[in-house]
Amino acid sequence: MSRLLVLLNHLKAEARRDWLTDSQNSAFSDVERLWRFPERVNLCGAPGVGKTFLAWSVARASGAAFYASPRIYQATTSSGQEKIVIDNAPDNVTDLRRLLATLQLNGVRTALFVTAHPNRSGLPTITLPIPTTQDVDTIYRNLSLLDYYALHPTYSDNLWTVVTQVL
Repeated sequence: MSRLLVLLNHLKAEARRDWLTDSQNSAFSDVERLWRFPERVNLCGAPGVGKTFLAWSVARASGAAFYASPRIYQATTSSGQEKIVIDNAPDNVTDLRRLLATLQLNGVRTALFVTAHPNRSGLPTITLPIPTTQDVDTIYRNLSLLDYYALHPTYSDNLWTVVTQVL
C-alpha cells in the first residue's frame, strides 16, 4: 500500500471534530444546524480546502454513511440509511435532481453533498474558505500526532499540498 494511502486511511480514522480547523469547525456547526431542516445541504469549496476531511468528520460524528461518490452510493445502496454524506456529488441541476430522487426512493432523510461548486438547485450551501496559515498549522499539528512530520513546512492554500509534504 502506498504511503499516501496509508496516510489517508490514518486521517480518515482520526476524522473528528477536535481535529478540524477553525473554518471547518464553523462549517461543521452550520451542517448540524441546517440538517434539522431542510436536511439536505451542499458543502462546497475550492480543491484542497478540507471538504472531504470535514465530510468524514460529519459522517463519523453523526453516524452517517460516507460515500466517495454518487456512483458508489448507487452501487452499494441499502435501505435503512437515514443519513448519508456523498463526496464528489454533482453540482449541475439535472444530475443533482436525479440523485435527490434516488435518495427519496431509498428513504434517506438527511444528506450532505460535497461539491467543488455551489449547487444551482436551491439547497442550503456552506462554502469552505481558502485555508489560513492558522489552518495549515492545525493540519501540521494533526499530522504530527500521527507521527508524520514535514522537514520544511509549506504554507499553501491547498491542504492536500500540505498533507503530501510529509510523505
